[in-house]
Amino acid sequence: MNSLLLNQEPKEPTYNSKRVLIVDDFESITKTLVTILETLEFKKIHRAKNGREALSVLKDYNVDLIISDWNMPKMDGLELLKTIRRDKDLAHIPFVMVTGNIDQSDVMTAISEGVTGYLVKPFSHTMLINRVHKAFKAPIPQLIEEVNGPADLSRRVNTAPQPAPNSILLVDDEPNNLMVLGELLKGDYKLQACRSGKKALEICGKDTPPDLILLDIMMPEMSGLEVCEILKKNPLTEHIPIIFVSALSQTDDVLKGLALGAVDYITKPVTPEIVKARVKNHIKIVQQRMTMQQQIEAMVENTRIRDDMHRIFRHDLSNPLTAIIANLPVLEEKASHCVDELDMIRESSLMIQKMMSSQQTLMKLEENKGAIQLEPIDAHSLINKLCFGLQAKCEKSNIFIQYSVPPEHQYMGDSLLSYTMFSNLINNAVEAAPSGSSVKISSILDAESNTVRFNIHNLGEIPPSIHSTFFNKFVTNGKVTGTGIGTYSARLAAEAQNGEISFKTSYEEGTTLMIVFPLLE
Repeated sequence: MNSLLLNQEPKEPTYNSKRVLIVDDFESITKTLVTILETLEFKKIHRAKNGREALSVLKDYNVDLIISDWNMPKMDGLELLKTIRRDKDLAHIPFVMVTGNIDQSDVMTAISEGVTGYLVKPFSHTMLINRVHKAFKAPIPQLIEEVNGPADLSRRVNTAPQPAPNSILLVDDEPNNLMVLGELLKGDYKLQACRSGKKALEICGKDTPPDLILLDIMMPEMSGLEVCEILKKNPLTEHIPIIFVSALSQTDDVLKGLALGAVDYITKPVTPEIVKARVKNHIKIVQQRMTMQQQIEAMVENTRIRDDMHRIFRHDLSNPLTAIIANLPVLEEKASHCVDELDMIRESSLMIQKMMSSQQTLMKLEENKGAIQLEPIDAHSLINKLCFGLQAKCEKSNIFIQYSVPPEHQYMGDSLLSYTMFSNLINNAVEAAPSGSSVKISSILDAESNTVRFNIHNLGEIPPSIHSTFFNKFVTNGKVTGTGIGTYSARLAAEAQNGEISFKTSYEEGTTLMIVFPLLE
């Protein structure tokens, strides 16, 4: 009895206590969405034809999920998303965009505005159901791997299942025609065949419809033209490309078929090379669209993973930090001769706390949304503290730090961003410097441009292969534990403070990082 229960597939969740709102101005799409969502047993399925109507519904009902089109009159889906995310009473509602818009910049805009899911039209019954389940599920499977440690990518590649071949449906009332087409295409594609239009519609109505249809025009009971018209009127099958197979005498019918939405035609008797070439071309378009959908889905998922990682990082790191800060008074009593070191531990711990609490600011910087309040920055004191904190690291690596930054060399900036920027750059310089050498930090005033330039020099060389991408994200060289975000973060921080960052490097002279800021007047 128990073994039988173990082999049973888990039932799909139902949502009989939840309300869903569909926002779309096309009645056919709305009806299709309602039909699919009814299988999940929602308590109520509300409808709206645009964003304004949707907001009216949201005033009267507590909705648990919104499924919206992008392009609509009066208020489009993106504006609706923005309005909802800015309303404290509505911001928590999962929002799934169902649209034909696959422009990458638009997708990124929707992601940055907080879209929960992004489903590209046309879609299948199964695809929509999966998006609904994902919208209601907070945990992300990929997150477990990231938290527990870096993934073994080579193993993942080796064990990943190979993609299934594309499927083609052959429809013809003549068995010989089906046999000829089947012989030409077998081995390259997954083939299905049927001898009537009614059966073809039944196959296309399943959860896994074919990727392409080769359809005979002249068939008894239901012609190929009738089959094409029915498929193109159904939002769940309108995307399936149809290639008509016709006799030379059926030119008028072919034109009607193309007008209905067919993508191509092949004349009988078929030429093997032409059949293979045209099928291959249209399957390639199908594959490109599938790839685009996967890329969009990955973009949405990666954003969700990033947000969850930030949340977990802040939560998990706050506990040991709190313990360090709480125990500092005890350490001060027991180690009165280590006042400077304890002060450094305290300042560093408090700075990490500030960095964690300001993580959202840094994320907004990445999206060019950060509003930075500038104030005078005492670079002399800041660099002095950073160098003091690096003493142990320098001793271990046999590196010497020399710095000459006069107190009057101040600029307008942000204390947290400046700390992050100089910390990353000086740390990188120490790690890149050869053992026994020095890292030199200096500042120079330029009266003509009214700027102050900070130089951080070490005798290491930046490899030519990463010169053009040195300040890009995830670029690193030679450091096993390097993340490649230090210099990237420094660039963002410098630019957010109206500064510029650059470098010069050579085998003979080493590397100098240069950060230029407008001088404090």
